[in-house]
Amino acid sequence: MYIAVKNRIWEEITKGRFRDALPTEHELCQMYDVSRATIRSAIQELKKENVVRTAHGIGTFVNKQGSTLRMRIDKFKGFYQLVQESGHVPSVEEIGRTEIQSPEVKDDLPTVLISGKVVVFDRIIKSDEQPAIYVREYVPAARLKPGADLEHLADSIYQIVDDITDTHIRYTISEILPMLSDGATAELFNIDPNIPINMVREFHYNNQEEVVVCSEAYVNCNVIRFKIIRTE
Repeated sequence: MYIAVKNRIWEEITKGRFRDALPTEHELCQMYDVSRATIRSAIQELKKENVVRTAHGIGTFVNKQGSTLRMRIDKFKGFYQLVQESGHVPSVEEIGRTEIQSPEVKDDLPTVLISGKVVVFDRIIKSDEQPAIYVREYVPAARLKPGADLEHLADSIYQIVDDITDTHIRYTISEILPMLSDGATAELFNIDPNIPINMVREFHYNNQEEVVVCSEAYVNCNVIRFKIIRTE
């Protein structure tokens, strides 16, 4: 319940209804028909995201920079969601699917991904129809469900794993690697070769602490510029 209320308060902030300060706890309770404990939990979540700050005995105030900053990697849930939450219209274009044997897989991937057949999904995530992120998803073939629909994939890798494999992603570790675009990525993004881009490599783990999928995302820096908020 408090997450739903938090999202509704966030929506009011982004629409400009709550410009400088939030209503009092009592007013918010009446507005959303919830308990004071729910309101306090919702506000606590907004504080963690640096959207609001509280002054004891005075009130809760909107952090204008925190509430308007887009492309926040500290709120990163997935590439599709990142574009969506930045205020742009995301879409996905499926480029292709290939099955490769372990000798063809990069040798710096975890053993589970180089010990047998791997299915690689190539996709372009667009922002307002502009190519923003080229994603390669490495999925061990042994993990695929019998009869899994590989033609119609969900937007999120978390949902993809639930839909087509026998496991579930519990958490993800990401690293950002700056690099220069090569001919292939330059053509996809319609940019000159050797233009700086970011590669985000992600390892997705299940409840057994096993790497179940690897993602490599090549990010067009002309479209996506990651930002992060740090607080004391």
